[in-house]
Amino acid sequence: MNDPVVSAPAAVPAPAARFRFIDLLRGWAVFVMIETHVVNAVLSLPLREEGFFKALTFVNGLVAPTFLFCAGFGFAISVSRKWEEYVHLRPSAWRYVRRVLFILAVAYTLHVPIYSLRRMMELTDEYLWQGLFQADILQIISVTLLGLVGLVVALRRKELFIGAVAVLTLLVVFLAPVVRAMDHSALPIWFRPYLSLQFKSQFPAFPWSAFLLGGALTGFVFIGARERQSEGALVTRLAWGSLGAIAASVLVAFLPFSVYPGLDFWNASPQFFFVRFGIVALLCCLLWWYAERRTVEGRGSFLTLF
Repeated sequence: MNDPVVSAPAAVPAPAARFRFIDLLRGWAVFVMIETHVVNAVLSLPLREEGFFKALTFVNGLVAPTFLFCAGFGFAISVSRKWEEYVHLRPSAWRYVRRVLFILAVAYTLHVPIYSLRRMMELTDEYLWQGLFQADILQIISVTLLGLVGLVVALRRKELFIGAVAVLTLLVVFLAPVVRAMDHSALPIWFRPYLSLQFKSQFPAFPWSAFLLGGALTGFVFIGARERQSEGALVTRLAWGSLGAIAASVLVAFLPFSVYPGLDFWNASPQFFFVRFGIVALLCCLLWWYAERRTVEGRGSFLTLF
């Protein structure tokens, strides 16, 4: 008689379920990014003075935080599924690092000045070289992800790692105005764009990397909730927390005193970070409801499928 244990076919692990609302969030960001570039290219100057354009500019300003948030969430998914492989720097971890380094290389290649190699070698104007080393969204994504991989290897325990990322996120947010106000002119030309807007950089790490770090934290929390089958309760708490963060940030802006005297609300202030992050997180919750609750034959909504 055949041994049922021996003759039974090996169980095939079920494929990991996708976080469909993150796919939707990425899709929304891509759509608004296209709209942003088109509108900025074709809209006439008189219309740019209208109130609707200012509101549209604020919405368009959520694209970069959304991309960073999704990159952090994606990191959490990748690392959670292969934690031990990342801790011990096994081949899958090195593949991830190589992909991130490739993105970083592409990011800098996009800034290569339009000169011949000979003329580039002869350039002496630091301003021209600064354009090559400016920090854009791809640089911030790549460098922050590489830092997170290093933190996983250094800390090894997932709980300790998540706590460290939470502390690091708050430090980046609340130190951003201080770091922005410092003089970084003595730093290496390739490093200082990560710290200040003064060197042709649109996305310094302070506070932009905090959006990715916050996305990673949110991802780990969602993964834990999915394992406990309590995503719905988590989404409710996250939605209320996001609304609270937005409301508190707006109220703090109207207080008669400030921890950062002379700080512009729109420029790296902690309040504006929490407003933007709160809106992205709230949008994430709404898309979760749409993707998870409105299903078509168990395959997700038509919009998610599209």
